[in-house]
Amino acid sequence: MNRRDSIKTLTIGSLVGGGLLSTGCKIESNAEEVAVHADSLTIGRTEFERARDLALMEEVFFNPTELEMLGTLSDVILPADEKSKSASEVGVPEFIEFMAKDVPELQVKLRGGLAWLEYEAQSRFGKNFQEISAEERIIIIDDIAYPEKNKKNFTAGKKFFSLMRFLTLTGFYTSREGLNDLEYQGNVANNWDGVPADELKRHGFELPNKYIDQYVNFETRNNEAVWDENGNLLG
Repeated sequence: MNRRDSIKTLTIGSLVGGGLLSTGCKIESNAEEVAVHADSLTIGRTEFERARDLALMEEVFFNPTELEMLGTLSDVILPADEKSKSASEVGVPEFIEFMAKDVPELQVKLRGGLAWLEYEAQSRFGKNFQEISAEERIIIIDDIAYPEKNKKNFTAGKKFFSLMRFLTLTGFYTSREGLNDLEYQGNVANNWDGVPADELKRHGFELPNKYIDQYVNFETRNNEAVWDENGNLLG
């Protein structure tokens, strides 16, 4: 099992428990669709909530460099593979931008974490975080991604990366691409063929053979049943 499959396994459990969906935000497959979706979404949303979401999307919090850094980090956490796009390709940086505006207490944590990365890149390699090589970025990220293996006291960096990991997984696995990656089908109607005969018999019931085709006919399941005055099923 590779790293992405491991993350997927953990994510399925969190989705079932509601952990990754607790933000209440649904992000579509890219930034443009986010705005379109929010503008058309009415089910389960009050006018106040819809107007607030649209207003938040008009605001700008992160500057272009910060958004690039968010994309780089999210792609380290969830890179593209043969099946799915990377986190940045499905709009995770835009999702994090929205969350920073929707939950203001995240702003200092996120911007402070990005500033920490810039400081580390400059002090270790003499360049901005986006200018150093991919290998050099991983050296810094490994120091905060695996705190149990690192003896250095990077408390702020570790908390920031933990938050980034959570937001990246939330943004990706609530996108259309992420749900496809999980092979999540949602509520899908199945063809139920009725209570098993042995279970009916155990409770003293029996399904008349002449009605079986009508009871369990999947093609007519949406038709309203019609009965005669004696309780016989007509169709």
